[in-house]
Amino acid sequence: MRRWARVVALVMAVGAQGVFAAGPEVGATAGRIEVGEWVSGEIRGAGAFAGKAVILEFWATWCGPCRAILPHMNTLVEKFASDDVVFVSMTDEDREKVAAYMAKFTMKARVAIDKDGATHQSYGIETIPYLYIIDPTGVVRWRDHPGRLSEELLSQYLKSSASQRFPEASAALPTAMPAPIPPAASAGISVMVNRNSGARPFASEIKEEQGQIVIRMTKQPLAQIVATLLEKPMGNVRFDGAVPAYLLDVLCYASPPMSLEQARRKAAEEVCRTLGVTLNNSSDAIVLSTPSSGK
Repeated sequence: MRRWARVVALVMAVGAQGVFAAGPEVGATAGRIEVGEWVSGEIRGAGAFAGKAVILEFWATWCGPCRAILPHMNTLVEKFASDDVVFVSMTDEDREKVAAYMAKFTMKARVAIDKDGATHQSYGIETIPYLYIIDPTGVVRWRDHPGRLSEELLSQYLKSSASQRFPEASAALPTAMPAPIPPAASAGISVMVNRNSGARPFASEIKEEQGQIVIRMTKQPLAQIVATLLEKPMGNVRFDGAVPAYLLDVLCYASPPMSLEQARRKAAEEVCRTLGVTLNNSSDAIVLSTPSSGK
């Protein structure tokens, strides 16, 4: 994991700014992409990315949110990858670990290893997953959490010229849910779950208010919500099946005599239950699973 020992703490402490990177801003020249080794989809030559649009994702095998977003990324690759549009998923882990992960989970992007961390440093990566879109002229056109890159948004980008303003990240997610998600109520707790429309910014708030425990969490993936509620590192989250990868808004009210610890645990259970996800919380891991594991 090399340089990533600090990432879990950073992910959990992002706060109102949301997911960030200290690398090149939109409109700036992109950093160099230095591939130490290809695990799949090797591109040869020093000018391998010249004249191509590059969708560059930073990820890791231990990263729960990276696993959650994988079905979404695979769909984007299936629909948009071509000779002129290259998807690269980059990690700084060892080849053996990455190959073992890929034997279990399908990754349709080209997978690369950043052996000395030069590319991570060039793009200012502090939290993962994180994604950059680089146009054929080498300019950054978009950067954010990959869950905010919808098919519609990527399609608009690929059809646009470099002089056109790229849509803001807040427009990336569709507002429609697959089906309405009703409030969940159980033993003194009420939980409302919805898909984030892009209108509400990232927020994470757990407090006592007017005699109730109030939990507000917006614009976050399921894995991050559950990890925060259960006070576990994000790296402890594991997946078994097609767990929902879109960003969520959660509002929870709990009444006495329920304690704060009980409210946090029950809220995590109810959010998962509402989404059809089974939560298994052990001392060393949080496992989120669905009936169809895909194994």
